[in-house]
Amino acid sequence: MDRKKIFAWLQGLVLAFGGGGLFVVTFFDSSILSFPFFPDAMLIQLCVANPARMPYYATMAALGSLCGCVVLYSLAKKGGEAFFHKHARGKAETIKEWVEKNAFLSAFLPAVLPPPIPFKPFILAEGVFQAPWRTFVLAILLGRGLRYGAEGVLAVRYGDSVLAFLKVHGIAFGLGVLLAGVVSRFVFHHPFVWSDELASIVFLWLAMLGSVLALWTGEHMRLTTIAMRLPPRSRAWAEVLAT
Repeated sequence: MDRKKIFAWLQGLVLAFGGGGLFVVTFFDSSILSFPFFPDAMLIQLCVANPARMPYYATMAALGSLCGCVVLYSLAKKGGEAFFHKHARGKAETIKEWVEKNAFLSAFLPAVLPPPIPFKPFILAEGVFQAPWRTFVLAILLGRGLRYGAEGVLAVRYGDSVLAFLKVHGIAFGLGVLLAGVVSRFVFHHPFVWSDELASIVFLWLAMLGSVLALWTGEHMRLTTIAMRLPPRSRAWAEVLAT
């Protein structure tokens, strides 16, 4: 099954079961699988179709994500520090120091912020270094609740144009950050040390959002000269390998 069919199946699941389907998708996205931006897009679609149920959809998405994070937390707690270093790779030491000093923020901020901000390495670190259970649960629930709640509000307010709204304003924000960095460096001779890093994160976020939307709608640029000559089954495998 190619990735587009997987997204179509998951989309059908969410549309058929509403909040229950959204719970399942966010559970797997926060635990053993990864669907960047897909749960957010499905939440927006449900809220646009039924604005009155927005609080319910946001709550189910947050609870599903919390349950998935609890699974990761438990696995990491049993797996130990070697398990964490294997999955966090080069960022292990930085994440370890941050988690030990900021148990709440190290779960809350990644739960709110979109990719490319790492999320699961922080969840694994919370389990490995045994962050307080109540602190962990509260941070994830508040972080995911804030993220999905804000997306739901935007969906109710802007309707089908909310994704276009996010893309356009994301580009404007990124350009604004770059402009502020240039002005501070060359006009005031007091550069903002964070401007380049923040702008890079914003544009990476926009690229990932665009790539997921393109994959979801089948609009990725690709060369299909060979793939179109293959039998249907072989073509499906080729698409999986290509994406």
